[in-house]
Amino acid sequence: MTSKLAAASPSKRLPGKRRGFSWPLFRYVLREFLGILGITLLAFATLFLVAALYDDLEDFTSRKIPAVTIARYFLLLQPDMLLTVIPMSLLLAAMYTVATMCKNNELTAIRASGLSILHAFQPLLLVAFCFMLLQGFLAEFVAPASRNRALGMHERLTSRPSEVAAARMSKTLAYRNRQDRRDWVFRNFQPKGISSDVVVTQFRPEGTVAWELRAREAHFDETAGHWRFSDVLETVFTEVGTELAEPPRQAATLAREELREKPDSMSFYFSIKPAIDMSISDIVRVLNHPDGDLSAASRAVLRTHLYSRISLPFSCMIAVLLGIPLAIFRERSATMRSIILGVVVMALYYVLAQLFVMMGKTQTLPPLLAGTFPTLLFLSWGMWEMKRKI
Repeated sequence: MTSKLAAASPSKRLPGKRRGFSWPLFRYVLREFLGILGITLLAFATLFLVAALYDDLEDFTSRKIPAVTIARYFLLLQPDMLLTVIPMSLLLAAMYTVATMCKNNELTAIRASGLSILHAFQPLLLVAFCFMLLQGFLAEFVAPASRNRALGMHERLTSRPSEVAAARMSKTLAYRNRQDRRDWVFRNFQPKGISSDVVVTQFRPEGTVAWELRAREAHFDETAGHWRFSDVLETVFTEVGTELAEPPRQAATLAREELREKPDSMSFYFSIKPAIDMSISDIVRVLNHPDGDLSAASRAVLRTHLYSRISLPFSCMIAVLLGIPLAIFRERSATMRSIILGVVVMALYYVLAQLFVMMGKTQTLPPLLAGTFPTLLFLSWGMWEMKRKI
């Protein structure tokens, strides 16, 4: 490999003048790095696929699911796996490339030819930047949708037909109108049609129950702008909130003009997914929705995931910024030691990131700090190590 580097490096240079860039060296380092990166990506992807096969394959084979359908399921899992595979692959590829160059005295040859060590590693930083953009694209547009489709596919293929039908029919919705102090519960919510099994509870300013309305069916009258109910039981309570002010009243139909909550506002809450399954645009939409009267706890969870998602792609740059300096050792036998150290450091980053996300979700830390601090810390560490060793 040293002979290859000698061919890639210029043979002539001006005395005392340091060269900043060499295209042959750039191509050489890029080729070596991409070769190792391709192997590590394939190896990690295979390991994750084997783990997924071990977990899920028996569920499909026991139900005699076609092989094409099984293959499609595992293919849908790949974008989500890549979010973890890419940074680890970049780390190992960068460390192996740099450690091999140290072992073969190629860094000494680069310095002797008047080239900058930092410029010699430009290909690694450029590839890390490209993969950072790729990871951001996957995390925003591909992985959430692909993961949700895979989970839905698994549930549909491994559940009994009655369970699947019940899941499709069940559209339970709980909606709270904080401004008007009113709670709604639908057993079967239909935004564009007739909902069934509805309970509406009205609270007084002091928090006691003023009245409760139970109806077999309900629909929103677009013309009148309020709700109409069928087969209704209405109960009015005293100021205490636990005693009946009068006997419950039954009615075949009932229109309540003060109930003007629009189904679109209610369906907004019905369509909210868990934060972990939401993209950045989904989280921003929920946080900025005009009808999004979210609790402080819900906003903390969403904001923490938002900042964590924005920080996620920078793990690719962290992998290379830490991988390069941690792999530079004077000892020729330090290659394996440096690689083990790099893996430990990257694992520490992931553990710390998850710990801070958990503290942000429980409101122990502000969401911005919880979602970004581990990334900023390791980015700073990587840049400091680069400046110290190169």
